Amino acid sequence: MAKSLAVALFLIVAPLAACDKAKDKGATPAAGSAVGSAGSAAATTAGSAADPAGSAAAKPADTAGSAAEKPVTGAIDANWKVFEGPTFTVKAATKPAENTTDVPTDLGPMAMTAYTFQEGDEAKAHAVMTTKLPDSVKGADKAKMLRDARDGMINKYGAKVDKDDEIKIGDTPALDFAAHGDHAQLGKFYVRGRVAIKNHTLYQVMSLGQGHTQQPDSAAFVESFQLK
Repeated sequence: MAKSLAVALFLIVAPLAACDKAKDKGATPAAGSAVGSAGSAAATTAGSAADPAGSAAAKPADTAGSAAEKPVTGAIDANWKVFEGPTFTVKAATKPAENTTDVPTDLGPMAMTAYTFQEGDEAKAHAVMTTKLPDSVKGADKAKMLRDARDGMINKYGAKVDKDDEIKIGDTPALDFAAHGDHAQLGKFYVRGRVAIKNHTLYQVMSLGQGHTQQPDSAAFVESFQLK
């Protein structure tokens, strides 16, 4: 099960808002272009305007305004160490496996680096994924890009949203969410995650575990994430 959780984390997709370059031609940007694994070049997020009935997960309601970042609610084990990524830090029990791959999108290939933390506990896996965004999305609606990325992280497995908050990581706007669901291969599962965009890089922070109840160390991992 541990391997399947780690693989599931790596295969999470992040739909991106279409760049605003089309607006000069009077075109309407697409509702979302999927950054997908398994060769998906232009998949639309399930439950989007293009497929309102196709989502197995309830689309989370967008909250108005920005909430102050909440303190860590998960208990961080004394043995956890700070991992220093190139542009972020996060606390975890182990060093991550690092993998960079070119992900096909309708905006062209994007390099995504996944840092996957697999503990001895087979019921959980954590990850931070970073994707450098192309120049073509400069000026795009960042709030929409965050919502699309969040939807991609939960809709893939038909999860039901339990928590959905606008926060800040330092001074960077972000979305914080939790969800749960049932999956043919994963069984009962929960997801806790955050998404943010800083310096033209998309950050996806995620913990995936067995059962419907979020475990404290999943919250601790996600909430320990900081941007440099």
